[in-house]
Amino acid sequence: MTVNQNEKRLLMFVTCCAMAGLVVGGVSGFTNKPSCNDNIQCLTEDTLYRTVKGMTTGLGGGVGAAFAIHVGMGYKD
Repeated sequence: MTVNQNEKRLLMFVTCCAMAGLVVGGVSGFTNKPSCNDNIQCLTEDTLYRTVKGMTTGLGGGVGAAFAIHVGMGYKD
């Protein structure tokens, strides 16, 4: 199986965007404060759960953004 230059570039771009999404989403999930309603009853979630949830959202966003940019730019040599 041979991989041409455009496929290598796309895979590297998707990997970089996915890693950036993981980091940003993980930090965002870790630093989110619990949501409170008007009765001052706060719904708290486990920190690990919030972090993993943020990381998965960031991963999906990063991969989606990479493919959207790839399609939008139309990598052509």
